[in-house]
Amino acid sequence: MLISKLDGRKMTSREDVHDYLRDTLELSSYYGKNLDALWDELTTIDGPRTIRISHGDLIRKGLGPYGNRLLETFTDAAKENKNLRVKIKKWHYL
Repeated sequence: MLISKLDGRKMTSREDVHDYLRDTLELSSYYGKNLDALWDELTTIDGPRTIRISHGDLIRKGLGPYGNRLLETFTDAAKENKNLRVKIKKWHYL
């Protein structure tokens, strides 16, 4: 199982978010840098994968409603794709 760790402290703007996600999650080269494109990437993962997101509170605080939608995209995609597990922590993982 592949485990990816995302740090909410590195998600300070929409552009930063999508660049960081593309690089950290190794998304496709044609990734569209928006929530619809993220949904497409997450729901087509075909092997077991866990994404751990730390500092979820900072994502919500820093990005406001967009941060909420971003986190919802992850959790909703995990409900849609049985290969994907998403864990969101308010602070950080030990």
